[in-house]
Amino acid sequence: MVPRMKLHQHLGHELASSLQQDHSYQPWIKTHAGDEFGQLCAQLESLPDDIASKSAAVHDAYLYAMQCDLKTFSATLQD
Repeated sequence: MVPRMKLHQHLGHELASSLQQDHSYQPWIKTHAGDEFGQLCAQLESLPDDIASKSAAVHDAYLYAMQCDLKTFSATLQD
């Protein structure tokens, strides 16, 4: 969940700079670019950091989630 949230936060920030008022994704972009969502991401991201130092399995799961997200978004580039 955390890797996906960080990705959405990044996308929200990138898209917010060119956001048109009548864009159908405006609420999603504003939410994910907002400070509250950024704080939530930072808070949730610190949880695995605290646990991962004690567990290789948590570290591996986080890494796998990031790799899955990368494959999801890069798949369209391979066509």
